[in-house]
Amino acid sequence: MRVLYVQPYVPSYRVPLFTCLAELLNQQGGSLTVAASHPDREMAQRRDSSSAAWARNVRTRSISTPVGEFRYRSLRTVMRARPDVVVMELDPANLNAWASVLGRRHPLVLWGHGKTFTGPERKTVAIARALLARRAQHVMTYTEGGRQALVARGVPSQKVTAVGNATDTDSLQQALAHRNRSPKNVSEAFGVPVTGRRVFMYVGGMDADKRIAFLADAARHAYTHDPTFLLLIAGSGADEHHLDGLDQRFVRRLRRANVTELADMMTVSEGIWMPGRVGLVAVDALAARVPVHTTEFPYHAPEFDLLARGSSLFVHPDDSALFALSSLGVDARRIADDAATVTGVPNIREVATRMLDVLQQATHR
Repeated sequence: MRVLYVQPYVPSYRVPLFTCLAELLNQQGGSLTVAASHPDREMAQRRDSSSAAWARNVRTRSISTPVGEFRYRSLRTVMRARPDVVVMELDPANLNAWASVLGRRHPLVLWGHGKTFTGPERKTVAIARALLARRAQHVMTYTEGGRQALVARGVPSQKVTAVGNATDTDSLQQALAHRNRSPKNVSEAFGVPVTGRRVFMYVGGMDADKRIAFLADAARHAYTHDPTFLLLIAGSGADEHHLDGLDQRFVRRLRRANVTELADMMTVSEGIWMPGRVGLVAVDALAARVPVHTTEFPYHAPEFDLLARGSSLFVHPDDSALFALSSLGVDARRIADDAATVTGVPNIREVATRMLDVLQQATHR
């Protein structure tokens, strides 16, 4: 089975998933191609673009209209391989997806949230998304919540599968198991001692909905309240300028953390500060058993539902000073150590296997 995925770009956190799927396909005599563009605008400022042997670059054209911006990718070259099934974004602004369902030249599987989690849901967008989903061969959503949203909009339940979403938690957990000298490793990586400190961390892109200005203010308040406070930061993005000028006595930053550095950070941190949108970091948090600290931000990504309040999740007041005080008041490493928390961590291979099952079903219809 020849499979073609079409993506906006390939962020580094997606490489393990696509690599695993490619390996599963290769074992069956199949192949994977991921057609993606170079990141633009806000995406480019995250500095997390990556590639691999299965990746092919394609050009994207953006078309502005009175009702919004649409995108069209030039897929002629990758389509010459005559894929047996094509996977595209579940996005009404995706002109390639509309062309595919209207032309019916190949089985089309759509992949996405299933509804707008990270902003207000516009009725016209929800209707268009459901129409696109109904015309596709099958739809893969990240979570059951997204699946149910599509079914509620009239998409047949048998056409929608929640495949999950995951980071490379296996590698993270392996790295965590070998972090015996982590305080020293972190001190060397960030250039600051961590022993005897109240250490928290932030990891991820720095877009507007991550509320980096709030993060910076909360760090100032925390240090004023407790001089042992230290915030370790890994990530880049359009809003990283809010961190400029922060006192390095209480904030240290890496532009990007590999899995070993991430494990080091998580080993010494009491919690992960995410005052804005919580996304895939929820998966890493569960894998490392480090709770997420956030606010009543209304537009978290679907992975937010994996967290449990009072154990893997603490929700604090939506005020930077009160957030800092409330977060410092939580007992260190207070996270549930029950079987559900441990076994419920999404796994790359499990997600890739569910995807493969969906793709095989789509080609046999």
